[in-house]
Amino acid sequence: MRKVIPVILVTVALILIFSAAAAEDWQNEARSMLTLINEFRTGDNAWYWNRNNRTTTVETGLSSLVYDYQLEEIAKIRAAEIAQSFSHTRPDGRKWDTAFPAGNYYKGENLACGFESAADAFEGFREENENYDGQGHRRNMLRRQFTRIGLAAVEVDGTVYWVQEFASGNAVSAALANAQISWAIEDGKYVCRDADGNPVTGWIQDKGAWYYMNQSGVMQTGWVLDNGSWYYMNQSGAMQTGWIQTGGTWYHMDPSGAMRTGWIRDGGSWYYLDPDGVMQTGWIKDRGKWYYSNSKGVMQTGWVQDDGKWYHFGKNGMMDTGWIKDKGKWYYCEDSGAMVTGRCTVDGQTEVFDAYGIWQYSEINDYDTPLGTSSWILLIRSIRQYFREFLELMSIPGEVL
Repeated sequence: MRKVIPVILVTVALILIFSAAAAEDWQNEARSMLTLINEFRTGDNAWYWNRNNRTTTVETGLSSLVYDYQLEEIAKIRAAEIAQSFSHTRPDGRKWDTAFPAGNYYKGENLACGFESAADAFEGFREENENYDGQGHRRNMLRRQFTRIGLAAVEVDGTVYWVQEFASGNAVSAALANAQISWAIEDGKYVCRDADGNPVTGWIQDKGAWYYMNQSGVMQTGWVLDNGSWYYMNQSGAMQTGWIQTGGTWYHMDPSGAMRTGWIRDGGSWYYLDPDGVMQTGWIKDRGKWYYSNSKGVMQTGWVQDDGKWYHFGKNGMMDTGWIKDKGKWYYCEDSGAMVTGRCTVDGQTEVFDAYGIWQYSEINDYDTPLGTSSWILLIRSIRQYFREFLELMSIPGEVL
């Protein structure tokens, strides 16, 4: 509890059975906060402090949250509970997120009390003048993983309690939340209708699986674009998560079903998905840096051979250039990343490498090399250079080690 008087805020969220008209008025007031939150997410003020409280993160390209009536029911339950005990711990001692049904992966909750309107509650949640530790509610409202929201408000003994519940995945419409649905086959296609016979559109959750119905109520298969994100439905119409292969190409769908792009970590390995979601293999250029993934898409580190040449990649997967020390041995990789063998001019001096790329010695008296410039090294190199020149004068073939 950061603020005790006149307002209390906590950092997460989720019902209550209200009495008729007054309860509905407060619920309508809570729903009006959706517009404020979405304007915040998509506007020019979508920033928050980083942990150091000196720099900020500015979120761009956030999507608007979709209102979810299943989350609203959860928010109502939590509003009733925090009127008894204002905490993210439920009155029975369980964590707040136990109010969610299975299948919700990214979840968040914001709680507040003491505000007299949705606009005032939203301003409290914005935490404009707080530092990092005080902007937990603000970060929840700006969290990229969240795609849907449910809101609730209830007045108990003159105090209004506010709840914001967030989650990833697909939103449940009011019609679906309050109606019985039935499946049918019409013209060879699966459709879903409510109790009044009207087609149900959008997302439907049935027996643990998600389905997407177009504007005519027809179940979709294959790729589906919804609210700016791509989803993939199998031949039975069920939304897929994790790795999928279609058309010989691999994609990765997150737990909400949305297609991933960019770098992802799965099973301890890193993979790169291009802007179309396609898993990449071989050479990958990202933000000016080169990486390499094997035939299974796994990002490589250490030495990699490609097209007869050796390259070295650091622990972060980035291709190395210049001098590289590996297991006590020095190597040199050109600007292209290719490891050199034999003689190579580096910063104006000739360096000699064996067939495995291991540095052997310098051929000129510029000793700015990985071994340093100690007096012993200088003496040894001088003696070695003298005998090398002597042998060359005598025209004796061979190699001086």
